[in-house]
Amino acid sequence: MVKCPGATCRREIVLDVPLKGADMYIEASLGKCPNEQCPLIVAKNHVAIGNQLTVAIRDHIKKYYQGWMKCEDMACGARVRKMPLMFQRGHPVCPSCNKGVLNPEYTDSMLYTQMCFYQYLFDLDRAVRQLTEKNEKEKAQQFSKDPDIKEAYTHLRRVAESWLKRSEYSEVNLDKLFEGLFAVK
Repeated sequence: MVKCPGATCRREIVLDVPLKGADMYIEASLGKCPNEQCPLIVAKNHVAIGNQLTVAIRDHIKKYYQGWMKCEDMACGARVRKMPLMFQRGHPVCPSCNKGVLNPEYTDSMLYTQMCFYQYLFDLDRAVRQLTEKNEKEKAQQFSKDPDIKEAYTHLRRVAESWLKRSEYSEVNLDKLFEGLFAVK
């Protein structure tokens, strides 16, 4: 969710898909502001949207690094940041109830999934390729050739990709993975 960059509007715009609508009524999510009184084309202010995207990504990263853990026992529901010294089957035991185990509230996979969603959200070319109806594709290709919309989606996709590239979650070190399987001569 982003706010309209218009000075008088500031309406929240829900971005959950790259393209919205169906059939001949398909349009870019970063097209016109949904507020009828606001004449602003959101894509023309992609730098402001990029800043909001950066702030949202930083908030997700901050939430991950806060390291809150929650007790799995619904009756307890304790929430802690401090790692207890007692473990049971590889999980920390809840210091409040001493029955349940603690699980992270916001895991690394949740953070990675959110980053991948932001990348998907601004990948206009992929969204156009995934359309199945011929008239939808033609309509989508028309506005994907609009330089303002194309530039906005490209800029925002690059912002999301730059944060995703900083993450080492999706990288696998094969040397370390297979190091014990082969004899070194």
